[in-house]
Amino acid sequence: MNAFVIADPGMAAALLSRGKSEMRVPAHSPLASVVPGDRIQVREACIPARIVGGKLHATARRRAELVVFADGWRQHRDGSHERGRRPTDSYSQWLGAMHMPAWATRLTLAVESARPGRLREMTRADARAEGVMPSFAGLLWRWPKPINGHHLDPRRAFRAHWDLIHAPGDRWDDDPDVVTIAFRVERGVTAIPPRHGEGDQDA
Repeated sequence: MNAFVIADPGMAAALLSRGKSEMRVPAHSPLASVVPGDRIQVREACIPARIVGGKLHATARRRAELVVFADGWRQHRDGSHERGRRPTDSYSQWLGAMHMPAWATRLTLAVESARPGRLREMTRADARAEGVMPSFAGLLWRWPKPINGHHLDPRRAFRAHWDLIHAPGDRWDDDPDVVTIAFRVERGVTAIPPRHGEGDQDA
């Protein structure tokens, strides 16, 4: 199954740190049909760029030699990568996650299980597996930045993030049917076949 998920900077940070090993999706989501062995491509907003005279310049996707992610990570077309400074508005030319080139994939999720349930069945341990992080020696909990706010309970931190990205009917208080996908995080694009014409079009 050629599936994908869009990750905001907070989710990407949790995946990169290996702090996130599960995700819940509404039962009506296309991702709800994944099975063990499937791989999910992680797409992120990025800046297509190239190096000119030793300097980084934003460019059209088809001309990009690399992309820059919100955390400064630079992923090159040849598969190499390095960390760099976070993008600033002075040169930002963002490409939506849906249009991220396939070669720019830095994270792939290898599905290990998919189980149905209700959203509010989530436990504290489940919230941690979703990427909620302890603060102040575990007295408070938060979702990875840039989403702000601390909570006394990890489920509340997850709820704040969930309600931010889901419409009425799928929010916490609605207690929708969900599928919990457990996965192993893999680096790079090797497990994802490129889409037809990917990387050869303008955004």
